[in-house]
Amino acid sequence: MTTLGFESSKLQDLRCAVTVGVFDGVHLGHRKVLERTVEYANDNGLKSVAISFSRNPKMTKGVMPFIRPLASSRITDELLVNIGIDYHCVIDFSEEMSKLSGVEFVAVLCRFCRVTAMFVGSDFSCGNPVSSIGAKQLGRAFQNNKIDALVFLVDPILDIQGRVVSSSLIRSMLQKGDIAGSAVLLGRPYCLDMKDIPMIHDDGKVLMNAGSFSELIPRDGNWKATAIAEDGRSFEIELSIIGSCLAFQLSEPVKLDRIIFKE
Repeated sequence: MTTLGFESSKLQDLRCAVTVGVFDGVHLGHRKVLERTVEYANDNGLKSVAISFSRNPKMTKGVMPFIRPLASSRITDELLVNIGIDYHCVIDFSEEMSKLSGVEFVAVLCRFCRVTAMFVGSDFSCGNPVSSIGAKQLGRAFQNNKIDALVFLVDPILDIQGRVVSSSLIRSMLQKGDIAGSAVLLGRPYCLDMKDIPMIHDDGKVLMNAGSFSELIPRDGNWKATAIAEDGRSFEIELSIIGSCLAFQLSEPVKLDRIIFKE
């Protein structure tokens, strides 16, 4: 998979199946849309493109409060690679970008690549709140740009309680300490990216500051987890989270790749 910016001209002449979203955590609902995109691209000789944002537009616009994401950019890229996405485009959600109307955003998208098909969730919208367009208006927006693109709406996935699987729901679960429930909706165990995280080793104890992490830290508590080292070794640990401090016992100082929570 190749990661590029929205200003890149690399895809201008490539026929693409595209999906656009925040993809925070790449949960089961995201996976459904992404897998449909990849499947269609492979069946029709297209490139699959996932377009996401450097910052959550809803949080940037103040529609919802800022909360840390469910996965680092590195882990997100890994998940997209495993699904089979060819290109991951990350939009720098600048002030200029935030002012675009939905129609203007589609026009920019059409200059970025040759959109042949677009897959979005049924609740999709793009553009600033005053002049946004929804999923059912995308077809007309493509026609206005003289682009003959098919638009596919993908129904959401519901959990056993009938709730729509969403990043907000998963964040709420983690903040309440429901590690097992979050893993079900993510389709994988929750993890913390340890790449380049400063660690203080003190007589067999490892200490870390919550502020060093890009992801959401679960609720305070003692959590069973597996620490994966950069060399592939794994260590069963009990991760203690108290306020801004994360701590666990480790018999030797090693560079860690990630910490995976157990259900």
